[in-house]
Amino acid sequence: MGAQQVVQQDLWYIPLVVVLLAGVMSFFGTLAAGFFTRRTEHYKWLRQERLQAYAKYLAALEALHDTKLLFDARNSSSPDVARVLSGMSDVNTARGIVFILGSAPVQRAASDLWEASNSLASDEDVLPRYREARRVFTGAVKTELGLGAVVVGASR
Repeated sequence: MGAQQVVQQDLWYIPLVVVLLAGVMSFFGTLAAGFFTRRTEHYKWLRQERLQAYAKYLAALEALHDTKLLFDARNSSSPDVARVLSGMSDVNTARGIVFILGSAPVQRAASDLWEASNSLASDEDVLPRYREARRVFTGAVKTELGLGAVVVGASR
């Protein structure tokens, strides 16, 4: 028996080890890819849900404000009372979702915006406070969602 045959007989396991290592590495690579894909998809879903919740909150506040202005202009007739109560319910629902999904800065800004919105019906001098609270809220939302210079909603 020559030296070459002895070396070949002693190294018979190397191709088997290579195949096993390739299989194990591909198994763990697939697990890691699945984990990161699931994590990325969850982040995208959460970001979209937050964006919708924040937009609904702003829309509900604006609708409530418009309804309150109508209510005041008509001297509080009955159908308008129901509309105001319905608008307040919509705002409270949207606000609750903001508090479930939002970060602490967004929650604080939403509370400040709610307070500024409540004072609008009683005093027109607080309109600048409302606009500032809205600007702070949209800024907190843009920061949280990484939206940069995108404008969420139009200012009044």
